[in-house]
Amino acid sequence: MTRKPQGGGKGRGRQKNTARRKAKGQAQHKAKGPGKARARQKGVGKRPKVRRGSATTEHWLRRPETIRKLWIGGLLVLAGLVAVETWVANHGYFGIDGIFAFNAWFGFASCGVMVVISNGLGKLLKREDTYYDLD
Repeated sequence: MTRKPQGGGKGRGRQKNTARRKAKGQAQHKAKGPGKARARQKGVGKRPKVRRGSATTEHWLRRPETIRKLWIGGLLVLAGLVAVETWVANHGYFGIDGIFAFNAWFGFASCGVMVVISNGLGKLLKREDTYYDLD
């Protein structure tokens, strides 16, 4: 047993709604002038609705929950790599590189040294705001 669509037939409800929208738009057009009615219909000046999965959503790498998950994932990978070193025999070439977790702390120390050196270079090479102004 099939049911008949309400509204008198197929697609009539849609036609009525479209006619109502047209009449409403024409009433706004007459009341507010042509420029304002068109701008209102197009949504000019309004903030776009943000829906998940649409093109207007924020990029996934900018979301705070994604950034937090990436930090946690990165730290877990680093901790796992250091933990794996307990089962792997490490034979250093220079003596010091045979120490447990050498690669981890050496990389961290190298990064810290680069930050200190770059700060020093920044202070050394810094110029006044008026350096390029005409004399």
